[in-house]
Amino acid sequence: IQLFIFYSKLIIMKAKLLLSCIFMSVLFAATAQQNIPKGSILLGGSISYNTHTDKNENGAETKYNNFFLSPSAGKAVKENLFVGLSLGFGFYDDSQNSGIVNPSIQENKGNQYSFGVFARKYKPLKNNFYLFLQSDAKAAITDSKLTNTSSVVTQNGLGINLSLTPGVSYAFNSKLQMEAGLNDIFGIGYTNSKYNQTGPIPNSWERNSFNA
Repeated sequence: IQLFIFYSKLIIMKAKLLLSCIFMSVLFAATAQQNIPKGSILLGGSISYNTHTDKNENGAETKYNNFFLSPSAGKAVKENLFVGLSLGFGFYDDSQNSGIVNPSIQENKGNQYSFGVFARKYKPLKNNFYLFLQSDAKAAITDSKLTNTSSVVTQNGLGINLSLTPGVSYAFNSKLQMEAGLNDIFGIGYTNSKYNQTGPIPNSWERNSFNA
């Protein structure tokens, strides 16, 4: 669920659907073509949680657990233009038990922390349509640890990304709006990765990469 609220003149709530591209929005105290005034406050974010367990007749079991939370806040520095901050925290905890035949246990755990700034510009159009363009700058830190019967693998990463997301929104009435966005249609990034493996065949490396 992704929630955005504009205080002062406009309030918007969004539910994220279909690969984060299609949104339903609820508007309060706003007309379909109303500009968003300077000084309005935007509160929002997303949250996700998933857990799953698989078992078979041989006693093998696989468990998956992951969670991610990303709150954000912004302010309209001028009409229809917001700037703000976003934070993120997530973790995953997976395990595999091979069961009775050739028993072995493997665990994989990791965390992610992120911090970003964004700017979002709305442009009212005719017939209840709006255009928007959002730019983001974000940094993320990750760490993971994979443990099995013979080795331990740890990985650490730092990523920095710049991206643009254009979109269009349509107001069905004064309280309901749908938006479609092309997430990260343009982006550039830098990643630093570190890998270390202990056990019978030790290995370690560090890599830097750029992508666009």
